[in-house]
Amino acid sequence: MSLDVVWTVKIGDIDSPTDFTDRVTGIGIRQPLRWMRPSIHTATITLNNFDGALTPADGGGAGTYSTVDWLAQAVYISATVNTTDTAEVMHGIVSKFELIDDGTSSTVILTVADPLSYISRDVITILYSGLTITAARGIAEVLDDDEVGVRLPLLGKTFANVFPVVVTPDPNESVGALYQLVDVLEATLPATVSDILVNQVMPSNITLLWSTRIEESPSDPTVVAYGSVIVGGTFNRISGAGIPSYANPTTFKLVETSPSANELTFTKLEMGYDSAGRYNAATVTSISTYTGTKTFSHTNTAAADDYGQNRWTATQTVNDAPESTKTQAEAVANRFGPVVFTTTSVELTTPNLADNPDNSKQELAALLDSANLWQRVDIEYTPTGAAGSITVEAVIFGRTINARPGRTSIVLDLVPASLWSGFTLNSNTLGKLDEDRLV
Repeated sequence: MSLDVVWTVKIGDIDSPTDFTDRVTGIGIRQPLRWMRPSIHTATITLNNFDGALTPADGGGAGTYSTVDWLAQAVYISATVNTTDTAEVMHGIVSKFELIDDGTSSTVILTVADPLSYISRDVITILYSGLTITAARGIAEVLDDDEVGVRLPLLGKTFANVFPVVVTPDPNESVGALYQLVDVLEATLPATVSDILVNQVMPSNITLLWSTRIEESPSDPTVVAYGSVIVGGTFNRISGAGIPSYANPTTFKLVETSPSANELTFTKLEMGYDSAGRYNAATVTSISTYTGTKTFSHTNTAAADDYGQNRWTATQTVNDAPESTKTQAEAVANRFGPVVFTTTSVELTTPNLADNPDNSKQELAALLDSANLWQRVDIEYTPTGAAGSITVEAVIFGRTINARPGRTSIVLDLVPASLWSGFTLNSNTLGKLDEDRLV
């Protein structure tokens, strides 16, 4: 049985969203990851409006949905593989409604923003307590709607839990807590949510943060939970401890032809030198209350001598001590400095998945789930002119999805596992230690 992907688009409140799938003529989704700043995700959905049902009343519409306040609606995009395995691909909020109508045909284009980007524009005043906390707790304090007044749509509920995160370090050092302790500045700092995250909390570590699901809170049916994933500190794989079970660690195996069980075939592989955004020098300044040197600089001289100097600067981090500030400068320059020849992207398309075994459907569903961006991918292929195949190990660093009736394309952005993975027992390339941690 070939792998068949069926898309569903629902719009509205959590308990009773309306299924608009029959009107969808195309879906475009962009979900990149970004270092030490919120990862902004967007989707574009094209809807058939030939019957005029979506035309707002202000524009002369009198159809079923003419009175809908589109900018107050949540959007839930999911995909089902072979009718059994469903992935929540992206959840967001309508940020733009466009109507194209020439009197003969009519189309609506919805732009959907992930909740994290939606909330990042809000200006808040946050009072840091001066306590020693984790950076994850710092993010939680910034996004805590009860404490600082951040708000997102209630979607039919009575309260919104904005980006719930785990703030207690896990014994397995899994995602959900960032292990760099910070002694935050005791001050009142009005700024946008994005500014606080980008300038103060997230630069305290090499972190990733992105939105996942909008769903009813499992502990309270009156609460809407806006979920997120935080990765940082030791860059562990998403282990599921302390975060939803749909974010279990996965190593995806992609092959050119003749896939076995749990493998997927790819259509196109792109490779190049991983040089974009490479920082081989860093200067980090802390605004925390500790005594001692506040600013540290570090240069990866080997990389700077080869490629010229490219410096990353952070001037307001909340590191807890001079040693932490110094370590952050060294970590950025040494992690980002090396330039390697590697896979930069890989594409999968549903027509090319026709010969994939039915028992690979769970892999495709997992690949489509919004929680599984920071996961490892092993790609097996035969280079032109080579005598045999090789396997390249990479990490998913974002994706672009385009779907229309009968065809889905998934392009994965990749970073080299050699820079971002820890040791893995019995791996010819990386060795092994613990449980395949990304470090």
